[in-house]
Amino acid sequence: MKENFQIHIWLGLLLCLLGMSCSDDTPAKGDDPGNGNTELEVNEWIESVMRSDYLWNNDIPAQNKLDFSADPQTFFRSMLSLKDGKTRNGKHLYYYSYMEKNKDYKARTSIDADDTYGMEFTLFNVVNDSNQPLGYYYARILYVLPNSPASSAGLERGDWIVGVKGKNNINSDNYGILLNGDRTQWLVKRGDTEVRTIDIEASRAVEDNPLFYHNVYTRGDKKIGYLVYNHFTSGPNGYSDRTYDEEMKKIFAGFQAQGVNEFVLDLRYNGGGYENSANMLAGLLIPEASRKKVFAVFSDNKGQSYSNDFCVETKGTAGYLKLNSNRIYILTSQSTASSSEVVINSLNPFMDVTLIGELTEGKNVGMEMQKNDKYEWIYGSNHLVIDGDIFDRGADVLPILWLIYKLEFEAKTVGGRVTTILGDHEEMIMRDNLKYTYAKYNTLSQRAMNMTYGKMWGLTNVMGNWLRSKNTIQIVGENLYVHAGLSKVFMEREETIPEINELVSKSIYLSKEERKKQYPDIADFLYSDSYNGPLWYRGMVKTGSDYSPIKEADVDKLLAEYDVKRIIIGHTENSRVKYTYNKKVYDICVNHPKAFEKETRAVVIEGDDIKAINDEGELVTIKK
Repeated sequence: MKENFQIHIWLGLLLCLLGMSCSDDTPAKGDDPGNGNTELEVNEWIESVMRSDYLWNNDIPAQNKLDFSADPQTFFRSMLSLKDGKTRNGKHLYYYSYMEKNKDYKARTSIDADDTYGMEFTLFNVVNDSNQPLGYYYARILYVLPNSPASSAGLERGDWIVGVKGKNNINSDNYGILLNGDRTQWLVKRGDTEVRTIDIEASRAVEDNPLFYHNVYTRGDKKIGYLVYNHFTSGPNGYSDRTYDEEMKKIFAGFQAQGVNEFVLDLRYNGGGYENSANMLAGLLIPEASRKKVFAVFSDNKGQSYSNDFCVETKGTAGYLKLNSNRIYILTSQSTASSSEVVINSLNPFMDVTLIGELTEGKNVGMEMQKNDKYEWIYGSNHLVIDGDIFDRGADVLPILWLIYKLEFEAKTVGGRVTTILGDHEEMIMRDNLKYTYAKYNTLSQRAMNMTYGKMWGLTNVMGNWLRSKNTIQIVGENLYVHAGLSKVFMEREETIPEINELVSKSIYLSKEERKKQYPDIADFLYSDSYNGPLWYRGMVKTGSDYSPIKEADVDKLLAEYDVKRIIIGHTENSRVKYTYNKKVYDICVNHPKAFEKETRAVVIEGDDIKAINDEGELVTIKK
């Protein structure tokens, strides 16, 4: 897996910002160890994507005007149009489109991060009496998320952060100290009060519900609904999660029940997001008579376009608001952008829309990620461990297995390592038990090799012998990896870890009957329906008596015996990566078919620091 470049480009008019971080897997510099791709190859890919999909592709310079020897970032920037981004007073201020390496990804605001102090803010240059910048900033807090370090410290909207650790030291290079970090002290000023020092706890995961605030105010015969909506996000787990959308419908049901006849929509801090959520909001606000009208038209650089009608998903609500004169007030700022502007423009033909505030961004374009599906090792001398169950229900099992096989060699050339642990599904496939196998794989093996899918992984084939060489239990550094878990029965047996690994290797391709005949002392433990063996045991996650769970004291004995700090397991499905036994055991088995986007899939261990990683490469604090 190569040093990925993310490329975010703008593709169409009246598109809503999708706001997704992409995993482009584009090659890095050609002189990087273990990377066979050159900068020329990277830049050729960038040019191809841009000429095909960039909205302003007619503004891209001719090939002979481009420097293909430049680093990818410089090359990408040289292709951007001045129509891309913001121009003010004849000066181009910034581009919307950007490219970055995955490893360099940083949250663009304090609340984008999985590890945050939990506040949104904006920075102001501090100037002298002559209006000359003094080289540092003050941060104005726009809002504070509930149940966050910022809220616990008593910070409020309108507060000024004037320094960190007793000094005026917030500048253009280090303002990230307000995004996340350890427990610290800030200098804070509120109104005309004196500057005070506050303690703020270490940053952590904080839920950023976009439905920040709502209320109903009564003024005479007016029932005024008020909603602060800070970004168009359908749910905490990505596009497929509808949690916030469903909450929005409940809020509007409350507005309807209270007879709201005037409405104020606060989009001052809303920079965009998913089109489906924007459409739902607009669909709940639009007069019922206009519900079949066009919400937005989407067009691309090829002259193709399509339109979406207003969302009419009102289940869970009482229908539509009955607003006086179909009138709505929308609060805006310079940060109001993209999908927020789509909502404003979509309502304007059918309602009396009054805007209050500042001129909005003017971003009537939508972002789309671009992806290069080449994969190479990028982790240098680090160690990648795959904890079993690569088989057999995924969409691309064979390509993934060959990828792992390939990465082993690539990692080795630069001092890295890839370790694959055997799981119960490897065990089933290798003895030709295809109970859970997708039919396409058996069909493929029959057509290509005239044998069953299980036999394809037998002793006579390269990949079968490769899998048979893998361990069932393995210690890597201060971590013990096992697919299912270690039971009390395991603790009471006399076999060492190397001995168990060898026995599994010798017996995994045999039928149940052959195993019992050749290895009677160990076969029942490893493979029987008692589920006490390292391939099948669930008692480190499941607490029911049927699973024979072990006690924390047993876990402590295991850690001490093998001189490790934690045990990493898979096998037992969860909705996300979780820990048990006070962070001594981590379960990384995620139910992929049912999981939402941005779900956690793996763990990253750096010394004593262990975090989960999600689909977008973001590190996430692990919870119970």
